Amino acid sequence: MARISSIGTYHPAKIVDNDFFAAADSSQQGIEKYFTGMKERRHADPIDESGIFMGVRAALDALNKADIDPASIDLIIGCVVPNQHLCPEDLNLVANGAGCKNAVVYPLHSACSSFLSCLNVADAMIASGRINRVMIVNSNHWVGPMADHDSDTFPIAGDGAAATIVENGGDSFLDIEEISCNDEDIFHSMQLKNPLFTGKKEIFKITQIESVDNERLVSKPINVARTLLDRQTLAPDYFIAHQAGVGMLKHWMDILELDESKLRHTFPLYGNMMSTNIPVTMNHYIESGEIKRGDTLLLFSPAAGAHYISILWRY
Repeated sequence: MARISSIGTYHPAKIVDNDFFAAADSSQQGIEKYFTGMKERRHADPIDESGIFMGVRAALDALNKADIDPASIDLIIGCVVPNQHLCPEDLNLVANGAGCKNAVVYPLHSACSSFLSCLNVADAMIASGRINRVMIVNSNHWVGPMADHDSDTFPIAGDGAAATIVENGGDSFLDIEEISCNDEDIFHSMQLKNPLFTGKKEIFKITQIESVDNERLVSKPINVARTLLDRQTLAPDYFIAHQAGVGMLKHWMDILELDESKLRHTFPLYGNMMSTNIPVTMNHYIESGEIKRGDTLLLFSPAAGAHYISILWRY
């Protein structure tokens, strides 16, 4: 029932290359080989480029590309990370700033997998017949407010925003596989605490826990995509996943038994932008002409928590 009609993006002006982190040593608990391929990332200005500002700019970009009236957006779902406001959430201000005066706003935050969670919900809402046009907004400005710049684990992080318009008029949703692992040890092994409660800047880190094999933390999530492919006869044209390192992406390709020529990512340009990576990468290759209408995309994201989701989507 649904199709992606437009993707808008916003990238902060400040480009930070690897020299900024030259003195840092990796401490990713023995799995450094997966966190490779970093060249540049964008850092948002803490005053002029808030998550709300970036979300609005991405939303306007998406609307302008498809020549869509903001008032025709029925629903906005997604997340701004971190929120400046506890209630209402920043996503409401993104809707207002983009002129989406008729849109209902549902914040939906499942960490790095938020975009795919939203894509799943958007397709279901459109299929129900109650909604015609949905905008998914993912805006992440986690480097400044939440990151400890002195940490050796944060060179991979980048800021940015994407807005994806999904509307009635296609049959793009092909299949989905997702699971949540609610084991307490898994929960504590990957986390970014809220500075509001800790009283200090925080970092996303992988913590060694006796009962958790960190190698398995990297390998286990991709099984949802493997399960999806095993029941499909349709081979994907491209694989686009959440991006925390090129080594990790290639490791997942090996498990999926996909040729590396199908891998598409923008990690060397933008780093780990949490839920923004997948729509930014899709937009990059759509604009370059590599991804064309009718191409089948295998989309995948793990998330701290842990939530693992894979969607097979025909663009």
